[in-house]
Amino acid sequence: MAEDVTSVETETVAATAADEAPKTETTSDEPKTEAKAPDEAPTADGDKPKAAKDDDAPKPDDEEAAKASKKQSAQARINDLTRARREAERRAERAEKELADLRKKEAPDPSKYEDPDDLSNARLNHTLDQREAERKEAEAKAAKEDAETAVAEAWQERVSNFRETATDFDEVAYRAPVNDETAADIARLEEGPQIAYYLGKNPAEARALNNLSVRERAVELGRLANRLSTPPPRKTSQAPEPVKPVSGNGAQSSSFDPEKASMAEYIAKRKAGWG
Repeated sequence: MAEDVTSVETETVAATAADEAPKTETTSDEPKTEAKAPDEAPTADGDKPKAAKDDDAPKPDDEEAAKASKKQSAQARINDLTRARREAERRAERAEKELADLRKKEAPDPSKYEDPDDLSNARLNHTLDQREAERKEAEAKAAKEDAETAVAEAWQERVSNFRETATDFDEVAYRAPVNDETAADIARLEEGPQIAYYLGKNPAEARALNNLSVRERAVELGRLANRLSTPPPRKTSQAPEPVKPVSGNGAQSSSFDPEKASMAEYIAKRKAGWG
């Protein structure tokens, strides 16, 4: 800025001096040429050089906008993959249902047919049913593979986003002691990377998930996803918690809080008979 002010002052003084100097007329027949300012001098190709502008440098707002656009694109990709996965799962379910119906059909019993032509037709239909069953089996297998591919790609998109927050994701999440069934359930969840990262830091809860039934595991993963996706409430007071009242028999009441308890504590309490 100081250099700009000095330059302006210099140009002003020079202009004033030029105005005050006596002017003389020239009688030369040569055409007059106007001197061009240094910044207007033509380059070798005839174009004027472009001065560097500070506006060309990336701005923080532009970087934030680029990050937001990238995140939005990734989420759109995840949404597309989720729809593809659900459609593939529906195709697999339909194919498996039709396959089960075809497999219920038994081969024709010759003793039940008096006409040889009827028996021949029944055997032909049974052969066609078997071929259709093979086709449905292949269709169900292909649909399941499509669903698994969509799950894997969506998982990678979510992990890529979450790595920006947790740079040590790979070192923490992939050491969680979960079995294949639990890992497959986690990979399908929107909050899957957060859950895997949490379980990597809490291996006892990861092992507890492995011992649950399919339905129980789904419930626990839902609770965990909700807890990790909900920001903690703001504390309005730093005062210590009040002293817990003593029950009539002189023993303190239970301090178990199902909203704050870990998964391992919750399961242990349930197995102990807590309802």
